[in-house]
Amino acid sequence: MRHLLLLTGLLFILSCGESKPPATELLSKGELYYKDRKLVEALDQFKQFVEYYPDSSQAARCSFMIGFIYANDFQDTLRARQAYQSFLDAFPAADAGLRMSAEWELEHLGQNISELEFLNPPAQPDKPAQPEQLEGVQP
Repeated sequence: MRHLLLLTGLLFILSCGESKPPATELLSKGELYYKDRKLVEALDQFKQFVEYYPDSSQAARCSFMIGFIYANDFQDTLRARQAYQSFLDAFPAADAGLRMSAEWELEHLGQNISELEFLNPPAQPDKPAQPEQLEGVQP
């Protein structure tokens, strides 16, 4: 009788444990929340996805999105830096485009995108065009 009570109690405790939501649910909710600008909820879904499904093919993208939201939506450079670095460390074989984006974001965290030099090259003083620049130009 005592063993039966212990077994019943153990089963009860285990059944009360938190079960993880399906991966597709976490991913689709995270994307939907992000689209609807429910950023705290989106972060929660992406974090849960990475925690519960770190070996999934979508885990790297969810991890990247955590950094992206902190950097671009909350302007929280400290958390963004941590999240991007965590992404780079945890997913060394992730999509090259995502990795390059995370590295670029880390280099430019806190900078106003409109102030980045490559997007706004310095103005050139008025100077006449060189002959090689005029090749093929009709008068």
